[in-house]
Amino acid sequence: MPFLFGDDVMFRGNSATLEDVNIYIDKESVMMLNSSRAFCRKYMNLRRVVVNDGFDNESLSFVPDDIMSKFLCKLAYSAQRLTLSTTLATERLLSMTPRRLHFEHVQELDLYAKPLSLYAILNLLRAAPTLVKLTCDVSGLGSGFGHIVPGDIPDYIVSTYGAAGKNLKLWIMPSVTNGERSLHITEYYMLVALACPRLSPFGHTSINLLNYHTTIVESLQSGPYSKYAQRLVRLIHGV
Repeated sequence: MPFLFGDDVMFRGNSATLEDVNIYIDKESVMMLNSSRAFCRKYMNLRRVVVNDGFDNESLSFVPDDIMSKFLCKLAYSAQRLTLSTTLATERLLSMTPRRLHFEHVQELDLYAKPLSLYAILNLLRAAPTLVKLTCDVSGLGSGFGHIVPGDIPDYIVSTYGAAGKNLKLWIMPSVTNGERSLHITEYYMLVALACPRLSPFGHTSINLLNYHTTIVESLQSGPYSKYAQRLVRLIHGV
């Protein structure tokens, strides 16, 4: 059991003073915290909640979908910053249908445990309109939209997601490296930027920034991105 007590006593009476929470979760703790409505109240000064794997983390697989979604959404509602350092919790987050995913209050989201597809990132941004900073890696080298012709993906994102990430300013990819992968990551960055009008230029020190700038410039001169040049030129100049 991740807690010293069998209920939410440690979260009572401190809604104005609690600043940081670091918890280790399993099925028993999720069920208990959800039933006790521990994070239904708003903690005025709660800056960050970190969620880690508990001793019996495999038991998270047996938490019903509706309870797991309520638990994660409550955490996102309570804290300014939510960090999921557990693979299973991240997988459960990504498996949620859009109607279950409500992250309207969280400003920073850290997902270190599992890379996300482009599709998952865009759906997450749509569910978290107040998100300012996202930390996650991107999975694979493809777009994540297997049913759409690659040249049509920019148009699809603009028409489907609009300005879903209207407040996102920073997207950090912890495992970015140089090489061929960096070219694909640059394209990912452009695609996400189409739905994030305030996204800053890519500033990761592990990527070849010259290749990054060259790829964007060439993409904006012709091809499917050229019609969005005015929208994406900020990724070069930061305006």
